[in-house]
Amino acid sequence: MGETAKAAVSIVFAAFLIIAGIYFLYNSLLLIKASPPQVAASLLAAIIGLSLVSAGVTLLRTWLVSKAVETIGQEVSGKK
Repeated sequence: MGETAKAAVSIVFAAFLIIAGIYFLYNSLLLIKASPPQVAASLLAAIIGLSLVSAGVTLLRTWLVSKAVETIGQEVSGKK
C-alpha cells in the first residue's frame, strides 16, 4: 500500500470516528431531554461519544506528528 493510500485511510477513519462520536453525543442530549429522562442511557452515550471523538483526534494528531518527523528526518538526511 502506498503512502498516499495510508494517509487517506488514516484521515477517513479518523473522520469516521469523530463523526460517530458527535452522533453519540447528540443522541446523549436527546436521551437526557426525553419526557422521562433516560439518565443511564444518556450517560453511556456521552461516554461512548467522548471516547470516539478522543480516539479520532488522537489518530489525527499521531498521523500529523509522524508526517512531521518523517519530513524533518528527510531534510536532515538530505533525501528530499
